[in-house]
Amino acid sequence: MPKLTPRISLSSGIVIAVGMIVGSGLFGLPGVIIQQSGPVTAFAGWVAVTVLIAPMVHIFARLGTRFPTAAGVAKYGEIALGPWGSYGFSLVACGALAAGMPAFFFVGGAYIAEFLHLDPALYRSPFAILLAIATTLLNLWGPENFSRIGKLVVPAVLVFILGIVRGLCPDTGLP
Repeated sequence: MPKLTPRISLSSGIVIAVGMIVGSGLFGLPGVIIQQSGPVTAFAGWVAVTVLIAPMVHIFARLGTRFPTAAGVAKYGEIALGPWGSYGFSLVACGALAAGMPAFFFVGGAYIAEFLHLDPALYRSPFAILLAIATTLLNLWGPENFSRIGKLVVPAVLVFILGIVRGLCPDTGLP
């Protein structure tokens, strides 16, 4: 088996991890969360999740260093549980992707339509397809390039969240 060579720096790895953790949750209805709980409670919840997810990120960083393989979680499951562990983790990942990715794209498509003041019922699907194409092309472009974009996207996501909070709750005193 060929040895994997590290191609991602620490800062790029952090951006990718933040993007995976925050990015996937960002499009999962933050507006509803803010409306139902208030901006301070929603922000506190996001901070708590960030703090609570840190040990998992640390564990995966250690596993990735100790067992450098493109198989990722499936390989860790095999090491811990035997061959069936790899199959089980792969099955769970495929199921999560099969349900999660279309939901992510449709929610993202609806957000884009809302942002452009277009009817989400008409434009959600075309924007979802464009998001799917764009993310596929970004992944094909390579992890180094993806992390460069991520270094720009992470601050933009934070500005986007502040914009949502400010728009839904104008009396928060946010700039």
